[in-house]
Amino acid sequence: DAKNEVTYRLVLDPRLQPPRFRSGGTTTAVKIPTSTKSHCAAIVSKVPESNKLVTSDGKKTMTIIYSHGNATDVGAMHPLQLILSNSLECNVVSYDYSGYGESGGVAMETNTYSDIKGVYEWTLKNVCDGDESRIVLYGQSVGSGPCCFLAKQVDGLGGMVLHSPFMSGMRVLTPSR
Repeated sequence: DAKNEVTYRLVLDPRLQPPRFRSGGTTTAVKIPTSTKSHCAAIVSKVPESNKLVTSDGKKTMTIIYSHGNATDVGAMHPLQLILSNSLECNVVSYDYSGYGESGGVAMETNTYSDIKGVYEWTLKNVCDGDESRIVLYGQSVGSGPCCFLAKQVDGLGGMVLHSPFMSGMRVLTPSR
């Protein structure tokens, strides 16, 4: 390309960059109690009041409960959380599973189910004014397990996104791709 005088430049869409200053938005660290008598460490990013949406049918701002993948924690996911909140104009609650980051307890499959249930109940009460239709579950990799578990139990959820769910991880571990 250099011979043909072709040059390349990477230009990122500004919506995909963490906002430098969120006027009126808030980011709060919380500890959410779970049924295992422990707690989940979470980061809650709320959109500024001026950005909150109310549609013609009266629906208010959506909230994503983000269940991260295995090799990360809420601290590492915080920039992505801000991007999602900023570009989608929604609230985002990202939490660490038992035994991860600052969360108490032990990393076990059954504890992840208690974790997401506790985070869901806390979010419903403290962020969504009791309206479960304003909650969207987002599960990445192993986070898809807790999301599917909860979605099976709650009929009125606003939706669910599975990002590279379990099967993608199983393909890495098995020779029969």
